[in-house]
Amino acid sequence: EQVVALIDDLVASLPVDPQKIVLVGFSAGAAGAWSIAAAHPERFARLALLSGRLPASVHGEQLTALKQVPVWLFQGGRDDKLPQAETEKTIAALRAQGFSVEYTLLPDGDHFIADAVFADQAVHQWLAEADESQAAA
Repeated sequence: EQVVALIDDLVASLPVDPQKIVLVGFSAGAAGAWSIAAAHPERFARLALLSGRLPASVHGEQLTALKQVPVWLFQGGRDDKLPQAETEKTIAALRAQGFSVEYTLLPDGDHFIADAVFADQAVHQWLAEADESQAAA
C-alpha cells in the first residue's frame, strides 16, 4: 500500500499520466511487483520483471486480473538464484492462461542483469509504448 500511496503522491505533484505507469522489479522486487500489480491491476500499464519469481501468493482471481497488463520477463542464463527452467515454466503457464508475456533470456547473464536489460533500446521503446489501451480497465 505504501508503493501505491507513493504513486498517488507523484501523480498529484508531478506531470505523470496515471494511465502510463509501468511497474518494474528486480529479484525480490520482481516478486513484490507481481504482488502490488495483482492487488491493483488497474493501476499499471505494463510490468517489467527481472530475475524474479512469480510468488505463490499471486494466483487465482488476483492473477487473472492482470491478464490485460503486458508483461516482459528477463532472465540471465547463468542465474544461480533463479533457474531458467522455473522462469520458462511460469511463462508457459501464463501464456496458456492468455497472458501477453514477452521473454528475454540473456544467455551470458547472471542474476544481476539490470544494466544489460536497460541498455537495450527495445526495452525503452516497450516501456514508452504504455498507453491507455494497454492499461487494465
